Amino acid sequence: MMVVDLPHIRHFRRIQAHWQAYDAYARVCMAMGTNQLLHTLSYMMLGTLVAENDVPFPAFSCVVIFTACAWVLARLDLYLSRRILAVAGFLLV
Repeated sequence: MMVVDLPHIRHFRRIQAHWQAYDAYARVCMAMGTNQLLHTLSYMMLGTLVAENDVPFPAFSCVVIFTACAWVLARLDLYLSRRILAVAGFLLV
């Protein structure tokens, strides 16, 4: 018996068409949540390293790293034109 003829494979392929909207919504939500987490980490590093420890250069380095990660996330997860990606990069800074 071929694998494509198995009942659970046929059932999965039949219901898979209805998952596309959910999958797209889940991907966007995960990208936005990760973006917010990266910004939270940036502000936490600013507060911890500048306000408490008085070391601005490592704080700035952490912010640059987290912002670069947020930009790469937008680049990889979202299908954006070059213009919109440039605007997103500008707004992240």
